[in-house]
Amino acid sequence: MVIRNIPGVFMNEYDLAELYTYLELFRKVYGGCDSEAAAVMDAVLRVYTEEYRPADAEQALRALRNPRFAGRRPSFTADDRLRILSLRKSGMSIRKISLETGIPKSSVQRILASKKHSE
Repeated sequence: MVIRNIPGVFMNEYDLAELYTYLELFRKVYGGCDSEAAAVMDAVLRVYTEEYRPADAEQALRALRNPRFAGRRPSFTADDRLRILSLRKSGMSIRKISLETGIPKSSVQRILASKKHSE
């Protein structure tokens, strides 16, 4: 537990991650306060680094965002993604890829579209 010189303020690792997430959302929604939000985000990163000493504090905080792993699970794995990409490179249509892998056509399209944007 993080105990600072401020009486009554206690923040554990997950609280810091949640605060960091809220600040990121705040910056996306309210674009006019970027410098202030960035300053608070930097302070959260600094406190987290001092207390938990991770190699990359920002990545560590992002990994803690969903500690209970809430939400919908993907219906396909990383191996399925690679298989879809290789089948598409070999010239197979989206419909045939869907039939072969058992993954819905819309998911195959989304995987292929995300690959194009990441390149």
